[in-house]
Amino acid sequence: MTNLFTGTDVTYRHSEPESRRFGLAVARMDVQFASDPVASLETVREQLDASRDDVIVLRYPSERVGWFASLRDGGWDVLHAGSLVHFERSLTEPLPPLPPGWPRPDLRLVGGDEVDQAALELLVLEVFARHESHYLANPLFDRPAVLAGYQEWVVRSLHTERVACVVASDGRPQGFLAFTCAPERSDQLIGGVAQAAQRQHVFHALFVEVARLAAEAGSLSVGGPTAVHNVATQRVYASAGYHARWASETVHLIRPGLLG
Repeated sequence: MTNLFTGTDVTYRHSEPESRRFGLAVARMDVQFASDPVASLETVREQLDASRDDVIVLRYPSERVGWFASLRDGGWDVLHAGSLVHFERSLTEPLPPLPPGWPRPDLRLVGGDEVDQAALELLVLEVFARHESHYLANPLFDRPAVLAGYQEWVVRSLHTERVACVVASDGRPQGFLAFTCAPERSDQLIGGVAQAAQRQHVFHALFVEVARLAAEAGSLSVGGPTAVHNVATQRVYASAGYHARWASETVHLIRPGLLG
């Protein structure tokens, strides 16, 4: 797969899981960061004209500040659904240490295969009940279905990707971070920390652990996004040696008439 940050393409894919979850035909369109601004906007317009989907979740580089106004002229209803900051750290440099006080006897870093799946699903539900994501900008997307989608994503990652977890002494998960491993770059996908484990450097420890595991797998870098409004996670990225590299906008393009 072409890297989102170095690629030059506009990718479009129908999302069967999201379509099934929300009862609408949902698609994803990503504009890669090295794409030509003029040509890629024209490609986006062509994809919109050809699309048979009801909702298209579009991500594009934030520096293309005129795009939102242009998209509103395309015959679709357009909702701004938030902005992301994308962080990255090199794995060719020395890895960061674990946070102060770690390792701890009462909190252990383990693989996702060592955690009870039902307990992990409950943790995902708790974390994302407190999380304002791009889905919630869209009144067509039901909040319980959004939460179920995050649970499904994490469970799927247990089988198709990798998941690092922090567990308490009784084995209950207190934090998780799903990620991919690839030779060029590993990507953090989805993660969170229990309310009761806040301010104990759990997320910081998970970021360091994922960097270590990605380096062991031969990746040259590791990175991930967070919402612009999620300042707490941005601080964790910085404390674990990651640097802000890119920013993107998320918009939902909705077929006219569906919003009522």
